[in-house]
Amino acid sequence: HTRGRHDFGNYIFRELQPDTIYYFNAISDTKKIGYDFTREVWKDGKLREKIFAKKAKQNEDGTWHFSKYKKRTIDTTNKETVEEHEQIDLTIKMNWSDFGQPSEFVMNMNYFQLNEYIEKEKTKGSSRIPFLEVEKYNRTANAFSLIILTFIGVTMASRKMRGGVGIHLLFALIIGVLFVFFERIAGVSAMKIGVPAFLAVWVPNLVFSVLGIIIYIKAPK
Repeated sequence: HTRGRHDFGNYIFRELQPDTIYYFNAISDTKKIGYDFTREVWKDGKLREKIFAKKAKQNEDGTWHFSKYKKRTIDTTNKETVEEHEQIDLTIKMNWSDFGQPSEFVMNMNYFQLNEYIEKEKTKGSSRIPFLEVEKYNRTANAFSLIILTFIGVTMASRKMRGGVGIHLLFALIIGVLFVFFERIAGVSAMKIGVPAFLAVWVPNLVFSVLGIIIYIKAPK
């Protein structure tokens, strides 16, 4: 088990095998329990099997324990059979790790490993793609951010202002706080409302680059 916070989220879909869709409404990493589980098996565009369970938990031997389990099977003649159990243990081709990875695990990947992981998550229909892409683009954007903020800081320090060093520090602090706030809002917009991750990560840098240029031009020479 890898320590650290896991990024599972809600409404998690995975296509772990062709035409087989897995879904959790929510997952609790602390309890290691998934809620409102379904699995759908499709063939030739038709639903052939659907499993429902109120709760799902993976056992130590790799099997899954389901509570309030119901299985619908539809044959080629469209005849439907239903199987229900209050509690049942089954072997299913899915693992707890298929539905999320520790944030530490993702952050420790190199650029190429992260790219490969993102592609695998896309094939599963993962809802975590925006989070992963923000992490990917941040790796280059953060270095550029340091350059921009350093440039703004040096430019401001060169200006003659009433209040001396204190006022320089105050303005530097305000700009730093605004940058972090803007960066966080942009990241959330990528993960929650669908703004492209590249734009969300780089727009703060572009805006503060323009601000840095304006400060530089207006600074007394």
